Amino acid sequence: TRTITGVRGRSPRNLETRIKDMAISNVSAGTIIDPVWGNSVADTINAIEPASGALRYQQTLYYTSSGAFVKASYPWLAAVQVEVQGAGGGGGGAETCTAGNASGGAGGGSGAWGTRLIPVASLSASETITIGAGGSAGSGPSTDGGSGGATTAFGITAGGGAGGVTPGATSATYCNALPGIASSTVTGSFDFERRGENGKPPVMPFNRNLGGAGGSSPIGGGGTGANAVTSTGSNGGGGIHGSGGGGGCNRAGTAVNRDGGIGGPGAVIVRLYSGVI
Repeated sequence: TRTITGVRGRSPRNLETRIKDMAISNVSAGTIIDPVWGNSVADTINAIEPASGALRYQQTLYYTSSGAFVKASYPWLAAVQVEVQGAGGGGGGAETCTAGNASGGAGGGSGAWGTRLIPVASLSASETITIGAGGSAGSGPSTDGGSGGATTAFGITAGGGAGGVTPGATSATYCNALPGIASSTVTGSFDFERRGENGKPPVMPFNRNLGGAGGSSPIGGGGTGANAVTSTGSNGGGGIHGSGGGGGCNRAGTAVNRDGGIGGPGAVIVRLYSGVI
């Protein structure tokens, strides 16, 4: 039930104009707003058509695993706004370090993102949703982070980000690695798109070392790079919702291989609207 204020004392004709301006579309037959006006007001309201282009938000669905959207489950549906997010790449690992050497992996890139407003008439009875898997974590001494998978839904495919590189030679005084490159691929029918964000390279001043952070997506922050500033090193943090995993890191003289963080899996967000489009 929606309460309308500021209309007492107006004629049914003025009230009709007021309601049209407010784009009310769900007033049921026989409703009496004010007993002074009687059924004539209810009859007037019952005859009003929803304004063209008047959409009303109803609910949001979140898909973090593959599935399907079934149109018949929402008989009042007028349109959906979808966001499709590709998966992030895994962070690079870090190898063991001899005295005087340091090692840091790079962060993985985030996946691409696309969005679209779709009228209900353009939807299939069942829309298949395929969520891309996050890229695997890199590990020392020489396994790079894996690439994230593509996410496909509602005619949009958003590509996954690349994995961060793991350095593979202890002979270098400071062993850096290349960051994961973000995906720039969005295909299909979309209104807007955004390429992902590149992973970050490791920061390697002597004994103040950090693994590279993962690239962030529009819906999730990148995994943190490992900290070898206050410790001898650690594994990288995992990404979420299409962001890249962070890189692992070792301080000089640490005889332990480190892993990067896994990339964040993709996701699909579906906002449901009633009304008229």
